[in-house]
Amino acid sequence: MSSSDADATAETGADRGALDTDTEADEYDYDRLGLVAGLEIHQQLDTETKLFCSCPTTLRDPAEVTRRFRRRLHPTRSELGELDQAAVEESRVDREFEYLAYDSTCLVEEDDEPPRRVDDEALQVSLEIAQLLAMTPVDQAHVMRKIVVDGSNTTGFQRTMLVAGDGVVETSEGPVGIEDLMLEEESAKRVETTDRGVRYSL
Repeated sequence: MSSSDADATAETGADRGALDTDTEADEYDYDRLGLVAGLEIHQQLDTETKLFCSCPTTLRDPAEVTRRFRRRLHPTRSELGELDQAAVEESRVDREFEYLAYDSTCLVEEDDEPPRRVDDEALQVSLEIAQLLAMTPVDQAHVMRKIVVDGSNTTGFQRTMLVAGDGVVETSEGPVGIEDLMLEEESAKRVETTDRGVRYSL
């Protein structure tokens, strides 16, 4: 920000009136502040198989475990050579992650085999949702990696893709914009905290 930008911001703040840091949140005039808030909504899809393999989406009881394996996850640099600072901070906690696998899970989920094609049913449901929200589908959906080192993914990242954008929902208060519709793989189910770290169920 240049000095002229900083001055303009300071003058605008003075015109609106300085806020007392001790003021209770419910005393703020959010319209005057120009507050804009967004929501991120997650919805699990009831598909026959998982997003990147042919394993069923059935939730298994941890008592039915057939094998276990452990991992320690570390942040890696992106294609641009950058490190996600949130992931770096998360990795400072010395934890080991244990994963429970079953006769209904495969090597893809264990990150010991490359992912398969994106599940057609999941993609079709996503496009139907996009149509209901008056969104514009992308020409091509590209799978991206979202760094996650809290153990909820065996890979250290979550695969996600942009399916559509620029949607809207009409409400009694007026139209509400829907910026993006993403399709991503489900994270592992957290079972419990252990002496070494966290136990997850695939």
